Amino acid sequence: MKNIQLAIVYILLLYAITGCGTSLHSTITIVTTHISTNSNNLLLPTKTNNHSTPTKTLLHFTPIKTPNYDPIIATFTNLPAAKCPLLDIGIQISLKEYWNNYETDLLNYLNAGGTVETLRNEIGILQEKYNSYDVGEVQGLDLTGDGVSEVVIWLGKPLLERSRVIIFGCKNNEYSTIYQYAEIFDNYHVAMPSFADLNGDGVLEAIIEEYDIGDNWFRLFIRILGWDGTWLVNRIEGELGEDYPFYPEAGVYDGRASVPYGSYSLMDIDENGTTDIVINNGRMRGQNCLLLYRDTKMALMWNGHGYSGLYIRTPAIYRIQAVWDGDDYTTYWRYDDALSFYNKAINDENLLAWSSEYLNLYKSNCLCPDTTPFPEKPNLDEKEWPRLAAYSFYRMIILQVVSDDIDQAQVTYELLKNRYLDGDAGIEYVQMADSFWSEYQINGDIARACQNAIIFAEHHQETILYPLGTQTYGNNSWYYKAEDICPF
Repeated sequence: MKNIQLAIVYILLLYAITGCGTSLHSTITIVTTHISTNSNNLLLPTKTNNHSTPTKTLLHFTPIKTPNYDPIIATFTNLPAAKCPLLDIGIQISLKEYWNNYETDLLNYLNAGGTVETLRNEIGILQEKYNSYDVGEVQGLDLTGDGVSEVVIWLGKPLLERSRVIIFGCKNNEYSTIYQYAEIFDNYHVAMPSFADLNGDGVLEAIIEEYDIGDNWFRLFIRILGWDGTWLVNRIEGELGEDYPFYPEAGVYDGRASVPYGSYSLMDIDENGTTDIVINNGRMRGQNCLLLYRDTKMALMWNGHGYSGLYIRTPAIYRIQAVWDGDDYTTYWRYDDALSFYNKAINDENLLAWSSEYLNLYKSNCLCPDTTPFPEKPNLDEKEWPRLAAYSFYRMIILQVVSDDIDQAQVTYELLKNRYLDGDAGIEYVQMADSFWSEYQINGDIARACQNAIIFAEHHQETILYPLGTQTYGNNSWYYKAEDICPF
């Protein structure tokens, strides 16, 4: 393992030396419109029919209620103590190179009375022989809550062609294999797990790390194993981000977290009594230089039955980033945070406007292949702010309906209707809000109302979907599909 760790340190140092800076140009100016802001309240201008100076209408909204999403400390009933074979001092095991029958040999060894201590001694002999800790490692820990330690073994080269983790548990006076995982490709390296009681149930979880190390890349994969009362199961749920290897940020897919050029730490970031895995996301060269890229952390947080991913990004700089944050936090069921981001997209005068001239532009002081100079007077999109504000109003209406705050949703809907006229930038989002609201008023069914909005988006992709994602903001942005418009 020391060799692997040294390789990782070397790659991270090399990246730190050659990586890209993150400073932004201060010459960018924002588009000024008649949208007003207040630090404590949402101020929404009401447009009159003759396009005269708008008056300000104050929208008071109560904090959104998050539906049944207070993460809970897991509870677990301990199993009765297992009975396992007694130590037989005379038993021996032969550890050998390219060990084809390792699982059978290890089970026979343990069931004949072999222990963690005796097996650790055998591995220690090989570590000295090969002058390497990459041979293997053994630990004994109770991962099932029955008071008896499971045997966790990590085997590397030269014992096996590909490194793997194998866990043996004892039941009915006999050991059996309860978990096994091996590296997938030759350049992958599975490490000895680390252990912690993450969800507070009194039973340890296992955090399995796997490294993908190449000539010019490094990626860390993380799995979380936990005892469900019957079996060791994968605790990571859902998906977040895009599949490796094309996505520059950390993400969750296929039951594991994927982290480019990064590391992780354990902390309780939401102070709810459970331990979260906070991943300090690294960057893929080139991708991080793009103007809309933000430094990102990802947290794996306990949701009551598993761990799901959550992005924690540096604050929005551009208006579209606040919109994306609102949509992100909606998918995490953190509706109060999502409302705050939509409010910011509507009202914050300090958020920067976008220009099509930025599409292939890289950040200043960034040591990347493209050295295109930053335009002194970019042609800013003056329709972006009202367009994104209309979309943000629409999303607020949905969240207020989901949170059963129908009166407030009615107020927000009427304010949106009064603010936009036919032909205004963003009027299509008002029309989509009409399709949602009218269906909801008839049936009171948010799924049917969402379906109406999705159908509208499918028929108006160029004015609904394209202004929110890659077609306008480039490849380092969201790709919106119609179903993303109303995800309920």
